[in-house]
Amino acid sequence: LQGPAVGVERGRELRAAAPREIDHATGLILTEIRSITVRGQAATLTQAEGSSHDGTPYHEATVAFHGRSGPALLIVSGPSSGWDPTVLDALITSIQ
Repeated sequence: LQGPAVGVERGRELRAAAPREIDHATGLILTEIRSITVRGQAATLTQAEGSSHDGTPYHEATVAFHGRSGPALLIVSGPSSGWDPTVLDALITSIQ
């Protein structure tokens, strides 16, 4: 995974910004936007936090990129308690 390490500090800045970006359909709050490289091409990784229907905190990451046969979209979501950004980075790096 390549690109500037925006990481936790950028997430704090985004959360502190007014108004906070909220997807009103899902209730997700934008926490990070980072430029990355997928399959040798520039892409944007977006991460957000929210709560499931039962109130469990969770994270979601999305990245759109050009796949083998055209546009592709990766969406990864899971409970915050088990969220591991290194696993997400490894998954994105593995895309060929």
